[in-house]
Amino acid sequence: GQISVAGAMNLGTGSLAIEGTSSSNYTYAALLADNTYSGGTTLGTASNYVWGMVAGSARAFGTGDVTVTWADIYAAADLNLSSATFSLVRGNVWLASSIPGGLGTADFDGLQYNPSSINANVYDLRYGTIYVPMHGGAGGVTKTTGSTVTLNASNDFTGTITVGGATTGGILNLYGANTGVGAITLLGSGSQLVAGAQGALGDVARGTTVNLGTQLRLDTQSASPQTYNYTTTRAYDFDSAEPLTIGGTYTGGATTAASALYNFSGISRLSGAITLLGGTSASPQATTIAAGTNSKLYLTGPIGVETGKYANLTLRVDSGTRFAGGQISVAGAMNLGTGSLAI
Repeated sequence: GQISVAGAMNLGTGSLAIEGTSSSNYTYAALLADNTYSGGTTLGTASNYVWGMVAGSARAFGTGDVTVTWADIYAAADLNLSSATFSLVRGNVWLASSIPGGLGTADFDGLQYNPSSINANVYDLRYGTIYVPMHGGAGGVTKTTGSTVTLNASNDFTGTITVGGATTGGILNLYGANTGVGAITLLGSGSQLVAGAQGALGDVARGTTVNLGTQLRLDTQSASPQTYNYTTTRAYDFDSAEPLTIGGTYTGGATTAASALYNFSGISRLSGAITLLGGTSASPQATTIAAGTNSKLYLTGPIGVETGKYANLTLRVDSGTRFAGGQISVAGAMNLGTGSLAI
């Protein structure tokens, strides 16, 4: 079925819910005008899916919070939720150019050429992919569940990014450049942040903290990532001066992948300071940095340990035939105090 609302809705402090249907059927909906209700919008339910939700105006969802329980949104406007929370429980946010043929009626003529972005105060991200640029974010961007969220576009939200919670892990893929982003923190056993593009980590003045049991993974999404061998020149797939604080090993991986910092693919250079999380003198914190097969990681900034703590560092590479094994080059000074280094 298809629902199209072309006129403005003024529900006051009321809310709007579009429930969808079972996943074997198709529900399409469109909100094409600026709406003024403030009670929030809910799309889909835990068991009913809204296959296509076309948002054709900046205030299509009014001024309240938006909860995507299970739906695919097609942003055919620069969506303005600047004072609200956008919760992506399950679903995707697509560009206007991706509006499917099933919505190609007279109501949607030309919408596929509209700009596409979203501006929210808080982003609560749990499962799905956002293909449009994200703005705002002063209230923070969180990824707290054990599933995967991918941000596929370049963004300029200004808040902090938190991946994982006290007890929960999860994966956040950053596949575009991010400008203005605040500090990035990984929490919870098994949490992983994947930096897949130049500038993915945002403002180099803010820093990224990779707590025990989590991982920062450098995995270029370039169509032609460089493999490293003795003839490869120094052009970097990922190049960052971001200061990093890392510790431990990744509990969501095995063997070499079980590292706090893992250069999975491409040639990367990290020129910012790396601070290792520490333990006591009797029980130093062990941390692993690794590089995958056919990849190389250049560490050109200083490597040290947090003040008053003790740490041991392991550098490890994936195996490969002849020159195909992973490689790590350390050009910055290492100050591990009374700690040890294992290669």
